[in-house]
Amino acid sequence: MRVELALPPSKRDLRLDLFRGLANWAMFLGHISSTVLAWFSFRNYGFSDGADLFVFISGYTSALVFTRKMQERGFVFGATRVVRRVWQIYVAHILLFVFYLTSVLFLSNRFNVSDFIDRFNVAPLLVAPVDTLTQGLMLKYRPLNLDVLPLYVILMGVFPPVLWLMLRHGNWVMVGSVVLYFAARQFGWNLPSYPSGVWYFNPFAWQLLFVLGAWLALGGANTLHFLVRSRLVFLFAVIYLLFAAVMTLAAQLPEVPTVSEAGVPGYEAITWFGLLAPAKTPKAIMVRLNDAMVSVVRAPELKSQLEIQGYDPVGSSAAEFAAFIRAESEKYAKAVKLAGAKVD
Repeated sequence: MRVELALPPSKRDLRLDLFRGLANWAMFLGHISSTVLAWFSFRNYGFSDGADLFVFISGYTSALVFTRKMQERGFVFGATRVVRRVWQIYVAHILLFVFYLTSVLFLSNRFNVSDFIDRFNVAPLLVAPVDTLTQGLMLKYRPLNLDVLPLYVILMGVFPPVLWLMLRHGNWVMVGSVVLYFAARQFGWNLPSYPSGVWYFNPFAWQLLFVLGAWLALGGANTLHFLVRSRLVFLFAVIYLLFAAVMTLAAQLPEVPTVSEAGVPGYEAITWFGLLAPAKTPKAIMVRLNDAMVSVVRAPELKSQLEIQGYDPVGSSAAEFAAFIRAESEKYAKAVKLAGAKVD
């Protein structure tokens, strides 16, 4: 199955630059949530933000640019142009990485704001500077909010063979991308981070937007033309956007009554997150971990960002959290008993 290419003229498309610029602004404004400017960010009105648009347009643009190079000079030449672009992005990230770390350390010392170190995930640099810098060069260590460019490096790094296959079996590449996305979600595939955890922007999942953009640029838009013209699809899209906006804005309207306040007492079902440790963990370590987590969760910048996304940061003590878990267990044990639910 071969993609029928319908590339636009080689002249630079300023519309792509415009929307990629808007995506960058949306990401920037989304990280200054304490000001009214944050309301210009997409994430306040739906289930996506500027990063989604940036990755999608990057895939679309990369397909247009490097397909022409491969057509004009061959695959090897086109692949070397992609590698050169990857190197440019990587160098830009490393320079930003160094400037970021230096700025956080300088401001923390200059204004005696010690929580800057933890808030911006710079503490590993003070504990193990050589390992931290090494892992930073390998893209495994990333301070707070420095996640987009490493993702871009990974996506562009694997793009040459993906583009080669897409020019020959475009639809099958798109299908493979969808399968990879769901497999990553189902089996928890991700890349490891330093000093612990995994990537915030999971490349195995985010590749779907990048590949989708490339596929649409190389003829996929013609394949979906009948859907774009469908009134039913348009109606569904409008309904979905309205639903996403209502669900997202609901978190910003505290005066909206809860289910219990609306006349259905006893109804409460929440999703919560907490940090647990092994049963024999020394109390001193438990107290230290709890104090560190509470200080992070209650940090104004993180707290405001979590609230915008609909979370209610608590930061309780170990005893309070234990009591909460007991209450939750009793509540759902009662619900299971009343429902007569059983494990097969």
